[in-house]
Amino acid sequence: MIKVGLLGAGRIAGVHATAITANPNSALAAISDFMPQNAEKLTT
Repeated sequence: MIKVGLLGAGRIAGVHATAITANPNSALAAISDFMPQNAEKLTT
């Protein structure tokens, strides 16, 4: 299992998060952004 962290939760981050979680060999471990509310939107 590969654990992945996203740095930046901008426009394209949702596409990346979907691709990471769709792969059974990877997990989205963390999301970080300069604006915390952007990162929180991806976790819900």
